[in-house]
Amino acid sequence: FFWIPVIDAVEQVTLTPEGRQVAAWVIVLGVIGGIAVSAVYKEPDYQITDIVKMLKIFGKASNVSLNSTMVDVNCVATCFNQSDCFLAYFNSQNHCQLFNFNETETLEVVEITKADGLFVAFKTTLPNDTCPTYSDIQPVVKIGEDPVSWKRSGNTFSFQKCRGDWKMFRKSNPEITVCMQVFVLGAQTGIPKVEAMEYCERIDAKLTGVATIEESTWLRGRVNWGADRFKKVYPGAQRWEGVWMDGIRNCTDFTEANCRNYDWSDGYTKGLDALDSSNARLSYWADSKIENCLKIFIINTAQTINFVNCDRTSRMDVGAALTLTPEERQVAAWVIVLGVIGGIAVSASIAGGIFMMNRRRANEVLVTTLPNDTCPAYPNIHPVVNIGEDPVYWERSEIGGIFSFQKCVGDWKMFHRTDPEITVCMQVYGIRRGVNQTEATGFCEEMGDRYKVTGVATVDESQWLKKRFREIIPNVTDWQAIWIDGVRNCTGESSPNCTVFDWSDGYTVGVEALVTTGNAWFSFKKGSTPENCLGVIWKGGSSVSLNDIPCGRGSGEELGVACGYRMLA
Repeated sequence: FFWIPVIDAVEQVTLTPEGRQVAAWVIVLGVIGGIAVSAVYKEPDYQITDIVKMLKIFGKASNVSLNSTMVDVNCVATCFNQSDCFLAYFNSQNHCQLFNFNETETLEVVEITKADGLFVAFKTTLPNDTCPTYSDIQPVVKIGEDPVSWKRSGNTFSFQKCRGDWKMFRKSNPEITVCMQVFVLGAQTGIPKVEAMEYCERIDAKLTGVATIEESTWLRGRVNWGADRFKKVYPGAQRWEGVWMDGIRNCTDFTEANCRNYDWSDGYTKGLDALDSSNARLSYWADSKIENCLKIFIINTAQTINFVNCDRTSRMDVGAALTLTPEERQVAAWVIVLGVIGGIAVSASIAGGIFMMNRRRANEVLVTTLPNDTCPAYPNIHPVVNIGEDPVYWERSEIGGIFSFQKCVGDWKMFHRTDPEITVCMQVYGIRRGVNQTEATGFCEEMGDRYKVTGVATVDESQWLKKRFREIIPNVTDWQAIWIDGVRNCTGESSPNCTVFDWSDGYTVGVEALVTTGNAWFSFKKGSTPENCLGVIWKGGSSVSLNDIPCGRGSGEELGVACGYRMLA
């Protein structure tokens, strides 16, 4: 260590772990304005470059208690060596709290004095020949896609970022910051705009508009395939495939019907720069239908926005836009009113609505399928919906004449389990190559309190997840995986290489999927790293659907996650 003589310097701290192959200096600059400042040089050399360092001050994280946190004598070093950590908070007894980038949206650090015995260390980048005085400290976090600067006001540092790996855009008119992300919901069948809006609202967000070409280009994914969104979440996206965005044409007070004026309903988008003809494909009409809505889409030009019919269903990621309205289906859609029986209008059709109905309301219509030569008596009515992937039966109460309908959200897959008797809904999402377990967990939980990284109870479930994985990411290669729930627990077992896993999703029990011959491949270790967590893998030409993978960072070949929830009765 090289020491600069100072008065009242902080105690010596080692900020690099033993065995590192690079030099590491700790330079204590002293107490400046009551604050001890230190810096770590990761790879010192004689060129002036920005490198990662830890800036340590006397400070505390607001509303965070260290009383029950772990003890780590190398708290700062631990943060320094964890790629997702951006702040270490600890006390003189070495109680340590780390803050991870993908788990933190807001954080406040307040300057205190040495007598308080509390410290924070910011992970930031600085030129390798400098360590700033306290008055010049302006930490910036460069872990995610966008640099996030701590805002400083007096003795307070404030951090704010988008949730998870959402993209941050700073708008100038008005001065606001907006966070955006792309989600694939209906990879095979597409979804209507109203369902896209409902999904966003369920996760406390809005279907977003775009104010600039930069925003729409990032949402599509063409500049940087490793980071830009639509193409990243679904690498197999083809020409004309797209995702819904906000915006509806409003030509009131315009002389021409085909104007370029759009109203935004998200509450924050203003301006029409992104709808310039260089960036937006203006078609106005298609198949005799007016196109007044917008989507981000794939085409072999620089354009990123397409005008589409508001009532269509956009088949995201797997084909051209597809409408699900009856008149455009390739099969006949008839509604046959069979009569009013016991006050209920009964009908058969292949298209229509779904609802809960009471027999006393004669103006409502049940949609079901029946043999073409029958019309059941009222006591024998057992409607079934055959619109989605799975038939869904109406539950009929024994008294009161109530028919109840319940299905999974969107195109999520429904599984009926027998032990215990519950119904579980699952879906697969692509995130990015190398997504870690924390990110995968956060992705599911951001949808709402009931959503979890799902476990699998049966072979049918794991095989469906494998199939869906391939549908979502057609170019998946062997041994690539998506995260699922499950941690190996060999307590009481004769060997540490057991097939006993604990489920934490709150609804999965049993090990059928893990012990059925040919369904799971367990290697137990990758080199010297234990593989105690689970993933659904793709293995072409094989029945294997499950593999054990390292917990935490995974193997580096994880591409997404399987989310699930228990359907309440």
